Amino acid sequence: MKAKLIRDDTETLDAEIVLDHFPMTIGRSAEADICLNDCWVSRVHCEIDWVDDALVVRDLESGNGTLVNGEHISQARLEPGDKLTVGMSAFVVSYHGREPELSAIASTLQQQQSIVDEHAGATLIRKHRK
Repeated sequence: MKAKLIRDDTETLDAEIVLDHFPMTIGRSAEADICLNDCWVSRVHCEIDWVDDALVVRDLESGNGTLVNGEHISQARLEPGDKLTVGMSAFVVSYHGREPELSAIASTLQQQQSIVDEHAGATLIRKHRK
């Protein structure tokens, strides 16, 4: 089974993290299987496991929570193309040899790239269009 987390931030050097064993922990300490240098990440923040032919993420009582597609979770199934957010780090989930569909990634990026402008006392929210 080929599974990986693809950084949602293309400026990061390590753009892909291969999930090569399960369970795997994500955190900021050296104890974690995937170590993130992010002050918003707990020492051992969450765990990813392979259960019933699917990836599952479980929050390990982290201080700032774990999000899947923008929703705080205690545990959730991860589907290819889902967005996993741990602290300030965001990843797109890929597994079963399938890359997430570009339309799913584009939709996620559009939602993230909403720009808030303040002009003449009014707040405008613009979304980038395809």
